[in-house]
Amino acid sequence: SRFIEAAVERYDGDGNADMPGLKFPIRYWMSISEPDNPGDWDDTSENYAVLINTMYRAIKRADPKGRLVIHGTEGAIGGVTRAYEKGGFLHRFFVKLKEILPPEDHKDLIWGFHYTTPSDTYHIGEDLMKSMSHITKDFGYGQFPVWVTETGTFSGDPSSVRSDEKILPQGDKDRKSFMKQPGFEKRGGKFQSGKKRGPLQRSPETRQQKGKSQPQTEEQQAGDLVRRFIFNMVKGANKVFWVRLIDSSFEKGP
Repeated sequence: SRFIEAAVERYDGDGNADMPGLKFPIRYWMSISEPDNPGDWDDTSENYAVLINTMYRAIKRADPKGRLVIHGTEGAIGGVTRAYEKGGFLHRFFVKLKEILPPEDHKDLIWGFHYTTPSDTYHIGEDLMKSMSHITKDFGYGQFPVWVTETGTFSGDPSSVRSDEKILPQGDKDRKSFMKQPGFEKRGGKFQSGKKRGPLQRSPETRQQKGKSQPQTEEQQAGDLVRRFIFNMVKGANKVFWVRLIDSSFEKGP
C-alpha cells in the first residue's frame, strides 16, 4: 500500500514529491493482467479483491483524480465469459470486493480487457463487455467505463515463425488455439449461417488447420484494425488500444 501510494505521488504531477522534470502526469493505473490465469495471479479471487481494494485506496490517497483499471479475464482470448458467471473467478471476486470496497465507497473504477485474434473475430468484444456490464450492475456498482487495453491481429503466415530458432520463448503458458476455446461455437451462430461474407472475411473452419492460425494478408489486417476500433467503441468501449507496433499472432508470437 505504501509503495503504490508513493509511486502514484511521484507521477501525479501535483507538485508534491513529483519526479524531477515530469511533463506528463499519470492518472490511470492498471491491475494485474488476466487475474484468473495462474501464470499472472497465482492466488484466489478473494485475495485479488484485497489487492484491488488496496490499490484503489492507495491511489486515491495520493491522487484523488487517479483512476484504477481492473483487468478482466484470460477468457478474452476466446470470447469465453465463464469467469463472470456465478461461481466464476470474477463473480467470487465481486462477492469479496463488495465486503471491503462497498459500491458507495467506489467512485470511478474502470474495466479493462484485451484480445488478439484472427481478423474475422473482432466482434468477440461485445460479449465480454456485456458480461462486464452485467456483473457490475448485479453487485450494485453500476456501469464501469470499459477499455480494450490491447487488441490486434497479424499479417503473414504465423506458422512460419515456429521454424525460426531465434524466436523468443513463449514462457510456460500453453494457450489453446483460439478456435478450440470452449464456448466459442455457442456465441450465437454469427459465422454458422449461410450469410455472404465480405472479401476480407473467412469462416472459422478455414482458420483452424490442425490447431494453427491460417495466413492473413495486410489488407485483412488493415481492415481488422478499422473494425476493432469502430465496433468496440460503438458497442460501448471508451478507449481502444492497438496492442503493439509489430505484427503479433495471438498464439505463435511476433
